[in-house]
Amino acid sequence: MKKIRRTKVVIETERIICVSQRRTAMDVWCDECGQHANMLSLEEAVAVTGLSPQEICRKVGADALHFRERADGLLFICLNSLLE
Repeated sequence: MKKIRRTKVVIETERIICVSQRRTAMDVWCDECGQHANMLSLEEAVAVTGLSPQEICRKVGADALHFRERADGLLFICLNSLLE
């Protein structure tokens, strides 16, 4: 009888996200996280997650993401909740 050799290959990957502090990003207290968090603009959240703006807005509407809205109407999303 012929012996069969098997080789197991394991590939480990690591994800690194670099978020630069642009003029739109804010470091503020997130009530939902209970800690300071980077709040990203919608455009930055799209770049970090790869989701569409509509999908991010749906998640905000479903309370799946932490967010703040500035007085001028701009939406900022908590980076911690984006990475969960």
